[in-house]
Parts: sequence; C-alpha cells; structure tokens
Amino acid sequence: MTAACLDRIAERDADIGAFATVTADRARERARTAAAEVADDRDLRRPLLGIPVGVKDVVDVAGVVTGAGCAARADVVATRDAAVWQRLDAAGAVVIGKTATHELAYGVATPATRNPLDLGRMPGGSSGGSAAALAAGMCLGAVGTDTAGSIRIPAALTADDAALLLAGMAGTRHPTVDVDLAGLRLGLATAGAVWTDDVRRAFATVADVVGRAGARVTAVPTPSFADAVWHADRIIGVEAGAVHADLLTETADSLTPATRAKLRSAVRIDTPTYDRAVTTQPRSAPASTRHCAGSTCCWRPAPPRPRPSTVPSR
Repeated sequence: MTAACLDRIAERDADIGAFATVTADRARERARTAAAEVADDRDLRRPLLGIPVGVKDVVDVAGVVTGAGCAARADVVATRDAAVWQRLDAAGAVVIGKTATHELAYGVATPATRNPLDLGRMPGGSSGGSAAALAAGMCLGAVGTDTAGSIRIPAALTADDAALLLAGMAGTRHPTVDVDLAGLRLGLATAGAVWTDDVRRAFATVADVVGRAGARVTAVPTPSFADAVWHADRIIGVEAGAVHADLLTETADSLTPATRAKLRSAVRIDTPTYDRAVTTQPRSAPASTRHCAGSTCCWRPAPPRPRPSTVPSR
C-alpha cells in the first residue's frame, strides 16, 4: 500500500501540490516493519497497521519539518510527536508525508494546492492538502485540523464519492436507488446561510429527493450563522495574534500580505469585544442542539459555493 501511494505521489503531486514534505524513506521502512509484523502474526490488533497516512503540516511528527505553510518555519524540525500522531503511530499508521495547508492554517484556502477532481479548481482549506492527497489516492487516510471549517470545506469540495451519491439520489447521472426513509426527520438548518444560487438549488433538490423517499423534511430555526461567524472571527483573530506574535514582530516580511494583514487586524481587537465573543459564541452550539432536538439529523451545506476556480501560486 505504501509503495502504491508513493508511486501515486510521484505521478500526480507535481500537478496537485498536496504535500509539503514526502517522507518516502521513513514510510518505506515503517511499511517493511508492518509487513514483517503481519507475516509473523504479531500485534495485529493495531487497527491501522501499515496504513499510509498524510499529516497536515501544522501537526508535529518528530524528525520532520512542521512548516505550517509559512516561509519563516521552513526549517523548523519537530522534536516530538503531537498527541494525535502519537496515537496514530501506536495504532500502526505509516506517515507518508506532511500535507500542504494555508499559511499558519489561518484561512479557508490552500493556495499551493489544486483540486484533484478538477485541476482548475481549489480544494478549499486550510486542510486542503490532506483532502487533495486523500481524493487523489496518495494516501489511505489524512489528518486535518478544523477551527472554522478547515476540514469540512475541503471534504465537501473534494468528496467525489459524495458527489456521485448525491447525483444518484437526484437522478441526474446515475439511477436512484429505491430506499424507504419513512420515519426519518430531517431538519434543514439553513437560517442565515450565505450561499450561491447553485448551492441553494442543489441543496433543495437533495432535500426534495429525501422527502419523496419518505423522510419528513422541515426547516429548523437555528441561531444566526452570520452572528456565529462574527464572534468566531474575533476569537480566532485574537488567539492567532497571540500565538503568532513573535512571527508578526520578528519575521513579518516572511508572511504573505493577507496573513500579515489578518494578524495585524487581530491585534486591534479590544478586550471587551473579545470577551463578548467568548461569552456569546459557546451559546450557539447548545441552541442549535436544542432546535434540532426533534430531528433525526440536521443538514447544512459546508461550503457556500461550488468548487471555486483558481490558479494557485506554486
């Protein structure tokens, strides 16, 4: 599996840019060890034994650069494993490389990465490298991080299987499957959503198909999405500014103009505004849960628009 993934990286990643670093030698050695364990029937309880995994380049893997998509961190080698990689490593996973991310994971794009489903479009971010690597078959699993959509957006923009499934449900390219959804209560959590007409129509079509299959589809009055975003932006901004204060003061010129501007803007957020956001934002989740309590599940589209076109800087 590891050899096949490394071959796939060699074949496709020059065009996609999913990986910041490929740990080929390390991966091959770990894969050989896993194969030996399998041959000897040793420790097969580890669920990820020999599975090649990409790790987002903000997650430390000891001995590998954690660049975070940032020129100032290009030579920063991790001295210990992050907790998430400790657990995956213990489960037998093989790190095949570090995946590309938006600079400092502070954005919903991955500028150096193209969408493997359409190289003229973006995979979203900030975990776009992980999503692209997985969608292109360069690994069998990938680690991302998500503060405000950084896993959900790339997953939605690169999930071809989900697109085929939804197309099948809608009867557009593939025949629909007869299924009885009677008893399913589907809540549409779309209050305050800001989305394009294309996404709105697609969402309505899928909801209609599910409704005709027997589900009871109703709108649920979830809290304002715009308000939640406003508060989240203030929290993320202040905390990003604090975490990256040294970068901003010592190596600001190494940052891209967009990241530099966002960090400088965050510094100007005053304490009362931050305190209000921290106090208000946690109320959104319980309120959403309360409004969705009568539903089997609630739906809301992750990205507000179809896969955006882009010509990434490489």
